[in-house]
Amino acid sequence: MSHDNRISTTEGGHPGGPPADEPEFLAWVEENRPWLRDRVLERGAVLLRGSLTGHPQGFADFGKAFGAPAMSYVRGISPRSHVREHVFTSTDAPRIFPIPLHCEMSYTSRWPAGIAFCCQVPPRRGGRTPLSDVRQAYRDLAPDVRERFESRGVLYEQEIPRAGRRIRGWPAVFGTEVREEVEDTCRAMGIESEWGPDGLLRLREVRPAVIDHPRTGERVWFNQANLYHSSFASELRHARRPGLALAARLMERIGRAPAPAGVRVRYGDGSPIPRADVEEVRRCLWSHEFHFEWRRGDLLLLDNTGVAHGRQPYSGPRRILASLFSAWPEDPASPPGG
Repeated sequence: MSHDNRISTTEGGHPGGPPADEPEFLAWVEENRPWLRDRVLERGAVLLRGSLTGHPQGFADFGKAFGAPAMSYVRGISPRSHVREHVFTSTDAPRIFPIPLHCEMSYTSRWPAGIAFCCQVPPRRGGRTPLSDVRQAYRDLAPDVRERFESRGVLYEQEIPRAGRRIRGWPAVFGTEVREEVEDTCRAMGIESEWGPDGLLRLREVRPAVIDHPRTGERVWFNQANLYHSSFASELRHARRPGLALAARLMERIGRAPAPAGVRVRYGDGSPIPRADVEEVRRCLWSHEFHFEWRRGDLLLLDNTGVAHGRQPYSGPRRILASLFSAWPEDPASPPGG
C-alpha cells in the first residue's frame, strides 16, 4: 500500500466481486479465504464495500468465516467498548482529537497480525480512517533518524490507574483484578512493573522501533513514538484534513494535547527523543497516507504489520466495529473460485 499500490477496493455485488447478500458473502469469504488473505498481505489493506449489514452479529460471523484466530485486547490501552465476543468498538477516544497513524499494539511484544473493521454508522463529517504504508515510511526516513531508532529502540513508560475516566484502568488492560496475575503477564511479556500508591501501576518496556515483516521479510517501521511523544499536539499539522478545523481551534486554545493513555516515550537507552526526530517520522508516515469515506456495511481488512492506521476527528455519530487476529488463515493460496 503506497501511492502506487493503494488499498484494494471491491464493491459487493459487482461482477467479479463478492456477493452483496450477507449470507452469500460469508459463504464466499469461507470459500475464498486464502485468496482474501493473500490479497491483504499483497496490498496491505482490502476494502469490501457494503458486503455486511453493519450488525455486530454479521461482523462476528465474518471473523468465523475468514478463519483467522481471534485475539483478545489484553495489554491494549485504547479506550474501547465490548460489543460481543471478539468484537468491540474501534475506539472510544473523544471525537475531537485525531488518532495518529500507528500499527496496533506495536508498543508491546504481542500484537495482532491483522485487524478487521466494519462500519455500523458512518460519520457525518470527518472520521475517516487514514492508512499509511510503514514499509515505505521506513525506506523514506532520513538515514540518521532511522539509524538512531533502529539501533536504540523505543522505551515506553506508562502509569495506569486502577480506574480512570479518560484511559483504561489496569484491570481492563490486563483482563484481571488480581495483582499477581498482572505481574505474571508482565513477566511473560518482558515488561517491568511496579505498584504505586492508590493502586497505580507503572510499566516500563523497551521495544524495537523496526522489525522484519513476519510474512514478507521486509523491514517495517513498527513503533508508536509519534503517538506518545510529548509533541503529540503537532500531529494536527500533519493530519490537517477537512473536518479538523474544530480540533485545531481547540488545541490552539488549550495549548497542548492531553498525554495519550499516560504513556511517555524515550529512546531505548533512556535518552530523550528529539522533537525533530519524531517530526521526521510523522512527515514520512503522512506522506504515504491514504483515506476513504466510510459507508454502512463496509468491511476493511488490514495487515497490521505493513500498514498503519489512525482516525480523523469527526462530528455527529460514528460507530466502527473492530476485531483483532493473532495470525492469518494458513490455507494454501488459490484464486477465487479456483
